[in-house]
Amino acid sequence: LANSYVTAYTSGFMRVEPGGLYMVERSYKRDDRTIRLAGMIHIGEKQYYEEVARLVVSGRTLVLAEGVTDEKELLRNKLDYGKVASLLGLTSQERMLFAGRVIDPKELDAPRDKEERGKAGAPDIMRGDVDLSTFRPETMLLLDAMGKHLRDNDSVLEGVLELNEWAGKTVTPEMYEIIMDDILHRRNKVLLGHMDKALKRYDTVVIPWGALHMKEIEAEVVNRGFVLQEERKRMSVDFKRMLAGRM
Repeated sequence: LANSYVTAYTSGFMRVEPGGLYMVERSYKRDDRTIRLAGMIHIGEKQYYEEVARLVVSGRTLVLAEGVTDEKELLRNKLDYGKVASLLGLTSQERMLFAGRVIDPKELDAPRDKEERGKAGAPDIMRGDVDLSTFRPETMLLLDAMGKHLRDNDSVLEGVLELNEWAGKTVTPEMYEIIMDDILHRRNKVLLGHMDKALKRYDTVVIPWGALHMKEIEAEVVNRGFVLQEERKRMSVDFKRMLAGRM
């Protein structure tokens, strides 16, 4: 039942099996361009993040990294994934580091010498996400509540239960639509804009984003004429190891 639920919402980029939680990476090709979509989760096994970050680069490669910034420090109660991960005996996605050259989005518009195209080496890395200042008040209210309830509880379960209780009293259907538009659809639109620019300059574009984003992103990739070439799955949470650690 759990697997059916997450598969439907993530287009199969997240899967639940008896032994653990698995994330899927898919590779698509159109002519001489490749797009790699890697479904991600905010907390998981250390080995899982190391495997995702261990890129085999062929030609010019760009990683469009996920991660909402807060340049104006608008969020009072920040969500600490590291704390949640440590309570579960796991690692935070924030510790996943790609080896490469960090670039600014402006570089996607800058002219590039033809000789540079096709050179192998470490990938370029660019944050392909938005800033919190683009979110509407309803979304900021939820994010602040998430940070507060999960920060103030030593038990993840208690924090989640308190957050659910708060949401049941506060979040209306209209608010929910705004929140989902901010945290999913608007961010996906920004990412896809960067992806289209990157495809004019790079042989391979790697997109390691949250699994809930992937259903919409994959549909847009296919609409652009890319064809699925291969798929692989990685265990992101080992249920037996996590439970043994908690015991």
